[in-house]
Amino acid sequence: MSYIAFHTREQTGYISGAERAHVDRLVRNTAAQHRRTVFGHDRPDRPSPLRKAVNWPGDLTRSDRFDQWSDTHIAVSHDRGLHAILPDGPTAETLLNIDLNTAIAHSAPAARIVARISGQCEVHAFVEGTDRAWFADQIDAAADAGFLRRDMARYPLRADHPNGWAEVAELARSADSGPIVMSYSVCDGFPNAEIAAWPDSPPSQDEDPDGFDTAEQAWMALTPAEQWDQAMAGLRRKAETAWLLRISPDNLGTAAFGTETPLTWHDIAAAWRGATAEVA
Repeated sequence: MSYIAFHTREQTGYISGAERAHVDRLVRNTAAQHRRTVFGHDRPDRPSPLRKAVNWPGDLTRSDRFDQWSDTHIAVSHDRGLHAILPDGPTAETLLNIDLNTAIAHSAPAARIVARISGQCEVHAFVEGTDRAWFADQIDAAADAGFLRRDMARYPLRADHPNGWAEVAELARSADSGPIVMSYSVCDGFPNAEIAAWPDSPPSQDEDPDGFDTAEQAWMALTPAEQWDQAMAGLRRKAETAWLLRISPDNLGTAAFGTETPLTWHDIAAAWRGATAEVA
């Protein structure tokens, strides 16, 4: 059974993996509503510019049910090779990043923390100690608004830990002297040797099995406190360039996912409308 974890140096809180699926779906559905609004309905006499705005596979753009099939394709192939295209050419921006940016830029404030949890729990997004009470307030606001589900967020296999959104919020408020870090159970937990070595990587098990074993033994010989300190040092080094890893009051509402200029569906639709107007 999967879970989202919220780690402090002293303790870890858990949320059922069913809630991860819920927040992912909320982000996708929110972005889809905006996408349909800004691109409009596809009609034979007025094709939607969305037909040109994504590198759709196969003959999808020739379908007379483009609205239906494009929604389905994005839902089932959310981050599998589909990228945005602007009038001046292809971009490197995935539809996942575009959905996240759209949800952050055009949703109610209480939904923004949901998008950040959805998009960043796997990569160890973190909140510094000075912002932990604020983070707890964001969780409470999202739960009060119905974006997070209080009654469906429990992970019974970790019953001896903080378990559920109210408990995770309480864990966040329990101290202000150290960070709280996210992880997702199907990826690396935290702390881990990979992030502790950042920007370097531990030896490859396939290419250097002896070096891998030596590094693993050295990591396992550390105390939990030492592992935490080394992993946090690596995570903070990573956050110097991947600045969005730290969730804070200053950047919660910043739509900054992506490798180029961050895009929302609104940005892409506006670009295609402008190009159409220039041609006309």
